[in-house]
Amino acid sequence: MPFFASFANCVILKMTSPSEKANCVGWYFENKSIVKVQRNFHTKFNKPPPSRNSILSWHKKFLETGSVLDKPRSGRPSTSDSDVERIREAFTRSPTKSTRQASIELGVARSSIIHVDKHVE
Repeated sequence: MPFFASFANCVILKMTSPSEKANCVGWYFENKSIVKVQRNFHTKFNKPPPSRNSILSWHKKFLETGSVLDKPRSGRPSTSDSDVERIREAFTRSPTKSTRQASIELGVARSSIIHVDKHVE
């Protein structure tokens, strides 16, 4: 196999679906064998099996939470409707005001002002 072909296989990020993770946890409960879990995974899904650490991590997560799903992430904090309105009013009164100036006057993060300007209709 050429070097680049084998290198490409190493770089590809393998995402495992929640149902695939659940199957692995179930097989691990049945057999207590990482190798058997990996063989079952490869047979059933016809793709490279997850690592030993991944399987043990999903098993631990299942024991602790009862689920293999990740916890919800917070994402971008929302800009409140009142802040959006205050930002719009500030720029309506003074359209040439800088975002830095508005941030200081309104007590709102500059990134929130930029976000409102670009994305909120």
